[in-house]
This record gives sequence, C-alpha cells and structure tokens, in this order.
Amino acid sequence: MTDHHATQRYRRAGAAGIVVGALLMALTVVALPWLKSLALLSPAATGGSVLAARLFLVALGAFVVIEMPLLLVVLIRMAWRNFPPRQLNAIHFLYTLSPTFYGIIGALLTGVAWWAPLMWALGLVRILSSHFAIDPSRLAQKRRESTQRPAPRAAPDLATIRAFVLDMDGVLYRGNHVRDGAVDFVRYLAQREIPFVFLTNNATRSSAMYGEKLAALGIEVPPSRIIGAAQASAEALARSAVKGARVLPIGTDALRQALAAQHFTLVDGPPADYVVVGLDPELSYEKLKRAALAIRGGAQFIGTNPDKTFPAEEGLVPGNGSALAYLEAATDQPPRIMGKPSLPMMQVALSHLDVPASEVAMVGDRIETDIVGGQAAEMVTVLLLGGVSSRTAAEQASPPPDFIFDDLGDLLRHYRAARHDP
Repeated sequence: MTDHHATQRYRRAGAAGIVVGALLMALTVVALPWLKSLALLSPAATGGSVLAARLFLVALGAFVVIEMPLLLVVLIRMAWRNFPPRQLNAIHFLYTLSPTFYGIIGALLTGVAWWAPLMWALGLVRILSSHFAIDPSRLAQKRRESTQRPAPRAAPDLATIRAFVLDMDGVLYRGNHVRDGAVDFVRYLAQREIPFVFLTNNATRSSAMYGEKLAALGIEVPPSRIIGAAQASAEALARSAVKGARVLPIGTDALRQALAAQHFTLVDGPPADYVVVGLDPELSYEKLKRAALAIRGGAQFIGTNPDKTFPAEEGLVPGNGSALAYLEAATDQPPRIMGKPSLPMMQVALSHLDVPASEVAMVGDRIETDIVGGQAAEMVTVLLLGGVSSRTAAEQASPPPDFIFDDLGDLLRHYRAARHDP
C-alpha cells in the first residue's frame, strides 16, 4: 500500500463511521416515539430519576469534551509510531462514530429526538479535525525527511576517533578471503581497548554464525560485537510495532529467529501486519507472490537493507535490494528500510559503543549505505577502496566521505600516526 493509498483508507474509515452513525441516528429518530415512555426525563419520571438523568447528561457532556482531544492525540501518536494501518483505521472509525452513540443515549434519556443528530454533527467536526491533523502520506514524508543526511561539515582529525563501526562484506573480507590488514586492525583495536562493533547489511546469518566465519578467517571476536541486519531490523521494528504483530518474513532462519526473539508472530502468508524482506538465497516466485499479496492486503513493507548487490569471490552478485525492487514494482509500494543507510540500524550500533557519534568512525566500502548511513548518524565516515565504490565515485559524492583508504592496513597506519602510536 503506497502512502497515498494509506491516506485514502484512513479517510474512508472515518467516513464509514459517519455513515454508520447516520444510519443509527435515523433508526433512533424513527423508533423514539415508541421508546419515550422509557425516558428518565419523561413527565412520568420521579424526581430522583430526573435528577440522576440530568447529572448523567452533564457527566456525558463533560466526557465528550474531554474524550475528543484525547482520542485525537492517540490517533496522532499511533500515526507517528507506525502502528499497523488496520489498528489506526479502526480507532479512526470509532473516533467518528462514538458521538452518535452519545446522541442516542441522550435521546433515550430525554425522549428528545434532536440529541441524536446534534451529536452526529459532532462526528462531522471530528472527521474534519482528524483529517487536518493526520495525513499518513504527509507523516511518512516527514519521517523520510527526518532521516536525510546532515549538512556537510569539515573533516575531523583521525586522532579524535574513539570507536569504530566496521562493515564486514568488502571491508573485513571478500567472499571467503580476508582482506589485507583486517586481522592486524582488529587485533590493534582489541589490544588498545578501543570499542568497536561489526555491522553488516547481510541478514542471512546470525551473530554466532558470523563469529564462526570470522574465526575461520583469523579474526576472533565475540558474537556480541557483531550486529547483522536481521538482528538490527528486528530490534528497530519492535520499538514501534505492537507486541505479537504478525510478520511474514522473507529470508533465512537467522531473520526468522531474530523476529521471534522480539516476540513477533511469524506467518507464512497473508494476512500480515508486516512483510520483512532480507536476503534469501532460496528466493522463489511463490515467496514473492505471498509477500506481494500481503503488502497489497495492507501489510507494511519492510526491507532489512537496500543493497542491490554485494561483493562475492566471483564478483558483484544480486543483493537484497534486487528483491525489494521486484516487490516494489509488484505492489507500487516502496519499502521502509531498517538497515544501512537508515538511522535505526546506525542507532543500534551506537547503543553498543557508548561513545558520542561524532567520535565514532563508520568504516565501509559502499557510499550509498555505509557512508550515507554514517553521515545521517553524524559519525566520521571512512571509505575503503577495493570493495564496491571507487575513489572517483567517492570524490563525486555530496558530501564525500571524510577519509578514503585502500584497506584496513592503510587505515591502521594513518590512525596510529595520528595517535602518535608507533
């Protein structure tokens, strides 16, 4: 569902509340002559009943005055926190329908028919207020604008860097071969007790699985220092989603395990609240079909990362961004990206370091994810050549990375020199 379609469905839900309210109001007005004898404020009512009914009407009026802004605030907060569209639309429906119920109660208490249309008219005021205050497409645009890159700044001194966030594919290794200087660089950080984490947009493996791969390459690190796109996406999504929300995952077991660890309900087909797509080596048309149907049915479209390719031993091969492009073409809805360059994944990485972003270096080989993500998080950015992006592309980027080095060995030499550490 595109942003425009989300707005349409939200407004249709409010209009449905008005229409249902009109039907109930008409039914009340027609039936009221037969129900007047039940009214507590009728001539036959006793003094005590009249007083109780009047007090109830006063309390109802106060409740209506207080309830309207409170529900509107709830709607706005739900929209900003990316609640599933079905829940947002259901609350909007009740928001516009509830005044009619108050009018029906008033009419039955007093035996006066105009209570129902008067309160129904309040529903019209509510739908206008909610349409003015909440536009899902406008909010989606504002959320995207809030994650745009900051203005260019002067390149910092390498000596000011107190922690590192290191991409993995193309930085530490390429395929199953470790890159020059990677082992020495990681050993240096460990010996000097300089905080660091590894951050990868690849969602096919768990942290433990990546730890085993790195150990086989000669890089010994605990799994707690490794953050994959599956883990970061699940943690970031859990911050805004309702606990137990239905998720249709497209990816490996690592993605499913990460989502299950955040207490999502995993489903294999529509209906779903979210479709989360990570790199899937066994991707099939059947999986893509189920995902597309779920998205068209109202599920939010989430991508763990936008990488269209990734470096392998035989060259650049299709990445998760290729699958996202397929589904976007099939559903007319762009994905919401959790991994680099979006802020959620960068914030997860920074939370593991406890160092100000301005003193943390994001080291990567791809401008559109590693460098842009680091800039969005206001980190120092370091591009390593020999991966995806070239020096020419880096120099033409706006803004360019703060530093460009050939590999981690080259970065280590310059970093030690800046720290006067022979």
